[in-house]
Amino acid sequence: MVSRISILITLLLFSLPVAAQDRQSEKWYWGWDSNTHELFAYSENGETNLLLTDVLENVDYSWYIWRVSEDRAIALIHTSNQLALYSIGSIKAEKLVTELNSQAFEPFISRQNGLRLEAYQYPYMVLSTWYSLDKKTSRPAFLVNLAINTVGYLNDSVALGFCCRFTPDGHSLRYITSDGGYESPSITLHERALDTGIEKVLYTDASGNAESDKNGERWLFPEGENGLSQYRIFDVSTGTGEVIYQRDPAEYYSDYDFVDDDLISYQPLCETDCTLQLEAMDGDTYLYTLPDTHGGSSIYSFDRLTDNKLIIGRPYDYWLLSVDTPPKFIGYVYSDGVGPITDSPDGRFSVISDTENYPQMRRMIIDWKTLEILLTLTEEPESLFEATYNQEGFLINPLDNRKGIMYRYANREVIRLPEKLQGNFFDILPDGSVLYQTSASTNPQISRYFPQSDETKLLVDGLLNIPTIDVTNYAYP
Repeated sequence: MVSRISILITLLLFSLPVAAQDRQSEKWYWGWDSNTHELFAYSENGETNLLLTDVLENVDYSWYIWRVSEDRAIALIHTSNQLALYSIGSIKAEKLVTELNSQAFEPFISRQNGLRLEAYQYPYMVLSTWYSLDKKTSRPAFLVNLAINTVGYLNDSVALGFCCRFTPDGHSLRYITSDGGYESPSITLHERALDTGIEKVLYTDASGNAESDKNGERWLFPEGENGLSQYRIFDVSTGTGEVIYQRDPAEYYSDYDFVDDDLISYQPLCETDCTLQLEAMDGDTYLYTLPDTHGGSSIYSFDRLTDNKLIIGRPYDYWLLSVDTPPKFIGYVYSDGVGPITDSPDGRFSVISDTENYPQMRRMIIDWKTLEILLTLTEEPESLFEATYNQEGFLINPLDNRKGIMYRYANREVIRLPEKLQGNFFDILPDGSVLYQTSASTNPQISRYFPQSDETKLLVDGLLNIPTIDVTNYAYP
């Protein structure tokens, strides 16, 4: 599902090479000793290895670590001497080879910035800053090659918002840069051959942003001044741009968006008798009835199901759309103000509610692929929580109590974790055990709990677990 906010993610899943995704005998994690400033690797069975010394607490009091396999991650690490990207494993940490100057990452310290993952297709990662520097309409981005442990500039002015797409064969990267200011925006579409680094300009457009289909073959540009006036599509295969929509001042304006390779359009300000149109790549067109709404409503997430059905997410609710059928209400958006994110990284699972206003009485985790409710939370509606997902299932960690919950996909089992553990649960292993970090601030511990036997095994003492972003299940934003 298309991300509900820019830092989240949509449905385009990809496959790693077999060698990169086979599970090894042990899964490794990383932890930090706040007293000695040492970085360690530790295994699911409690083995530990010292990787680095003199490691400071990282940018904006957060770690930026992207897991690329069971025993390897890419990390932005701050020592007393510098801030640099490292490849960290189970027994060693290696600084990525680079020609970037030593100050390349320093603006992230003073400006409370950081790096985010823009795109991933093994062996390449595109990382960019979260925010622009010096009030620009762009930000720097970096290209990591995992095969040879290198990092270099992709460009110092990739556009805010949507950035890039890898081609399906993995040989090229297409990305957009912002070349103008807020008053006179202009963007350029580039293509880089990843093996040679040779680039060419594919297209330029006098617009402030763009997006593409899932493979970066067609690019959509909103154009115009004093409000949206038209949309243009550029087709890489033909090298031509075509205006697909021009606004009639007597009518509501229309929004266009891609859902995978298909194009949808609708009128956000429409209140009653509204429709959404989907133009499929094969040339077929489908028309859907939208739910009525006072004042109109933008749609910020889409998920296409089989049988030409759509799930749409609006600011407050979700609906199932079917051709020639009235829209069906699914649930309300889970709302907790500025609380933690509760969607899965691949967009397949979300927390929804059956009540509109906060505090929401029932919160449910839904599988958008099957439209199945996997878990319903009815206790303590005012309690905020975060959900952590992995390939085995998901974990619910309430932020103001210790009533953690584990759900396993394999057997659809819901386990309410003991309050006596007093910690934050962060990973489920294939055998059904769960890892957690104790909440004690003076002597943090990382342990493994076995629900089947109600036994706990201490793995490491004195380390703070560093959360990872698992890019092996990454979906494009």
